[in-house]
Amino acid sequence: MIFTNLQSELDLAKGVQDDAAQVDNLTSKLSRILPLTGFSDPVYAEAFIKINKFDIILDVLLVNQTADALQNVSLEFATLGDLKVVERPGTQTVAAQSFLSLQATVKVSSADTGVIFGSIVYERPGLSEQEIVILNDIHVDVMDYIQPASCSENQFRSMWTEFEWENKVNVNAKGPDQKLSLRQYLQKLMSRTNMACLTPEASLQGDCGFLSANLYAKSVFGMSPGCMELILCRRRCSC
Repeated sequence: MIFTNLQSELDLAKGVQDDAAQVDNLTSKLSRILPLTGFSDPVYAEAFIKINKFDIILDVLLVNQTADALQNVSLEFATLGDLKVVERPGTQTVAAQSFLSLQATVKVSSADTGVIFGSIVYERPGLSEQEIVILNDIHVDVMDYIQPASCSENQFRSMWTEFEWENKVNVNAKGPDQKLSLRQYLQKLMSRTNMACLTPEASLQGDCGFLSANLYAKSVFGMSPGCMELILCRRRCSC
């Protein structure tokens, strides 16, 4: 299984005290593996998610856990949101107690959140009806794919007027956060939203109980998913 192989690599890297970068890379790969079915299902499936420009590529491993050869095995995906399946794997035959790797490509046309769902359809010898295994949903969260970025003031103002959608991010302002200064709260907000501050450092100096800043981020798909004009004061904040 993909998970088992990557876990073995991770354990080996830690065992020989490999450099931290390699361990972090393997850990990152493990975090992108999603089980699509249960271990008790006749067909076990897991997906390794990769990003390629404007596409999400799903490398799916299918494991036939039955004693029969499965015929006309089909991996069906559908989407919700601004996602579109552009490459579907064809039908295959999987021998008993064997496995098969398939690939599906999903095109991302918007920096919004979406869902990928589907099923595995197959036939067994001697049975007239197809059998179906429903897959777990794959949630595509825009926050997982955006990175801090920079742009000019004119570009920021242009996007600020053009964008017509909002993506809300909850930031806890209670408990320990109440003791944060405005600058500290700004740093926490930037970390939580993966955004960079466009406002020059000189404009943020001082402590007058009021702070105004512009934040910006860009997705790994090349889109500009977020710009924020932020106003903070001691007792409340608005964005």
